[in-house]
Amino acid sequence: MFIRNVIDGEIVEAEIIEIKKNFLRAKLLKVLEKSDSRIIPPCRNFCSCAGCQYQHIDYKHQLEIKRKQVGETLKRLAKIDLYPEPVIPSPKTYNYRRLLEFHSLGRKSGFYAYDNKTLVDIDDCLLGEHAINGYCRKIKKEHTPLPPSFRIIVDDSGKAYSDLKDKKQILSYQVVN
Repeated sequence: MFIRNVIDGEIVEAEIIEIKKNFLRAKLLKVLEKSDSRIIPPCRNFCSCAGCQYQHIDYKHQLEIKRKQVGETLKRLAKIDLYPEPVIPSPKTYNYRRLLEFHSLGRKSGFYAYDNKTLVDIDDCLLGEHAINGYCRKIKKEHTPLPPSFRIIVDDSGKAYSDLKDKKQILSYQVVN
């Protein structure tokens, strides 16, 4: 059963919203007994934006969940019974991504909601490096209308580039790095 925003070991009240041949999908109604790993998500868009699903879980437990997911995926799809070694934690738990792809609709740009139809307007993504967020705000001011999607990447020096204006830099960065 899949229930968004529930942490393993929690006891919850949920409503089944979809029944498939091999799984159920449910909507979380109430957490009755919460995990020690549950934290308050720092992102104000966490409940609506589908860009990241683990901000309500402390970082150490996030890494363990991701490690298990990789092992389960290898076993299910590749028939390899191998669980990766524990993940080496990043020194930065936020503002670490050097490439983000934004989607746009009119003057809004950001990421899709969980329904994959609604666009959540994002001014500051906690996962993207600070330079990406600043460059995104600049693009929103300078481009009318915004394209359906665009990418922003940060190079090793911390400079941001967009595929709207800097196609050559984006391509060379992706090829070299």
